[in-house]
Amino acid sequence: GVAAAVPGAEKANVPIYPVVLTEKGPRVLAEIDLFAGGNRNRAFLNKAAMAPLRKAHSPAAAEDLQEIFNRHAAAVEKPAAPKTEP
Repeated sequence: GVAAAVPGAEKANVPIYPVVLTEKGPRVLAEIDLFAGGNRNRAFLNKAAMAPLRKAHSPAAAEDLQEIFNRHAAAVEKPAAPKTEP
């Protein structure tokens, strides 16, 4: 997947987009946007975004992506270590 941080947001807003290999090469599935650091509404939208992947590709691929996203979300939501001055 491809992840990107959105700077300036009060709360972390970090989407991840799955990439699949096709006969023509890698393809970013921009219609499946999973955002870490969201709220209950975003959790609902993330779950709904997985449906096309399950339908178009496979349930196993969706489960793999869910596992990757869970690790991504945990990393985003983990507080950053404080910066120290040299």
